[in-house]
Amino acid sequence: MAARTIYKNAESDSEAINLLAPILVSLEAAHAGDAITLLREWSGDEQDVGRYAKVAITTAEYALAKSAPAVAERIALFVFETDPESAHALYLLPRAYGMQGKPLKRREYLSRLVALPPKPRNEKYLDLALVEWARTQKQKGSSDAILTKLQKRLKDNPNSPAVRLFISGVLLQEQRVDQATEIISQGLDYAPEDSRLLARMGTCLLQQGLGDMAADFFSQALKIDSANAEAKAG
Repeated sequence: MAARTIYKNAESDSEAINLLAPILVSLEAAHAGDAITLLREWSGDEQDVGRYAKVAITTAEYALAKSAPAVAERIALFVFETDPESAHALYLLPRAYGMQGKPLKRREYLSRLVALPPKPRNEKYLDLALVEWARTQKQKGSSDAILTKLQKRLKDNPNSPAVRLFISGVLLQEQRVDQATEIISQGLDYAPEDSRLLARMGTCLLQQGLGDMAADFFSQALKIDSANAEAKAG
């Protein structure tokens, strides 16, 4: 089978991953379980050292990009089965369930992800999941409990642009501009070249009537990311 040959003979991890993702998605879409069988076979190779998981995660992401959420679901569930603390796999599952119109499953796996221990390898996806959870909760009512949970998260991981952007967005909606500015200013101490934080600081300053200072932050953001929508709108 071509997939086995590519996996075995690939000169580098990235080469194998790029070549295998579309092949595995096609296999799994044509016959449920075929790609999982290969991944399970590779996961049993003692010399693999986790490469199968990288292939599986990239394949699930590729499946989502190609609007094949059921395939992404099966592959991400396989990774979760072999590695129950894979925040990346747990992050992909709510997206897959959302695309399939399964809100209960989406919430279930978001909750599982938010409950994972804050290990270094999980930080990015824990933060993204927490923001997604907060967005869902905010639709139900008061933001105070949400902000409390997010601010607690910042104590554990202060270098989290995603969490800071969400908190500041809520604060700006509630006209708490000074607090939003402080949250973003602290974030820029950790990530001074994050275009999203720079643009948000521009928005905070603009709402305080500091147009010239705001324009400088918008300009910095656009130099880093010319497509930054918030900076362009500012």
